[in-house]
Amino acid sequence: MPVAFCAYIQDCGYGDSFKRALFYTSKQHNFPQRAACITILSMFGELTVELCEMIIVALQDDSHIQNTCYKCLTRINSIKDEKVVLNLLFSYLKSKSMNIRYITTKLLIHLSQSSLVSSEQVQRALNDLILDPSSNESLWLIEEQENTQSECHYYYVGALKDVIYSLLIQHLTREKNGMIRRNELNDIDSAFIEAESASRVASCVYETKREESLEIEKPSKIKSID
Repeated sequence: MPVAFCAYIQDCGYGDSFKRALFYTSKQHNFPQRAACITILSMFGELTVELCEMIIVALQDDSHIQNTCYKCLTRINSIKDEKVVLNLLFSYLKSKSMNIRYITTKLLIHLSQSSLVSSEQVQRALNDLILDPSSNESLWLIEEQENTQSECHYYYVGALKDVIYSLLIQHLTREKNGMIRRNELNDIDSAFIEAESASRVASCVYETKREESLEIEKPSKIKSID
C-alpha cells in the first residue's frame, strides 16, 4: 500500500503541492496530525529540508511522537538538495538551544551511519561543536510521554559538550568496527536508545568529577595544639 500510494502521488502531477500541504499541516499543535504528516512524508524515502525541520521541531518540543520520528528515519534512503539540507543541519548546530544542537547531532550521526553524509564532514562539525565555548551549557532532555494530556518532563544529563563527546566516540568506534553499513540499519530504535544511554553516562561522569572537585576544595581541618 505505501509503495502504490507513493507511486501515485509522484505520477499525479501535484506531488510537490501535496508534500507542501503536509509540511504546513504539521505546524498545527495536534500530536496525531503532526505524527501522521511526518510518517507520510517519510514514506517517500527522501530527506528534504521540510522533513528535516519537521523531525527536529517534533523531537525538540513534542514528547509524544519521539518513537514515530525515529522509525521514520529508517525509511530515508536519499537526500534531496543535499547541500541545502546539510547547511540547514550545520546551522542548527549553532542554535542557542542545547536541545536542538543535541537532536541535530543525533540526526547527523544517523545520516553518516547510513552512508548518506560524509563521515569526515560530520566528525569535523561535531569537533567544532565540542570546542564551542557555548557547548558548556547544561543539557536537559525531554522524557517520552504516552499520555498526550500529561505535562512534559525533562531530566538533566550534564554539559552538552560531554554528551556530544560520548556520542562522537560511540560513532567512531562503531564505524571503525564496520558494524553499520548502508541499508543495514534494521533497528534504529536501539541506536537511539544507546545514544540516550551515552547521554546518561556523560551525566554520571560529570557528577563524579563534580564531587571530586568539591572534595578537593574542602578546607583541611586544623589540628589542635596540646
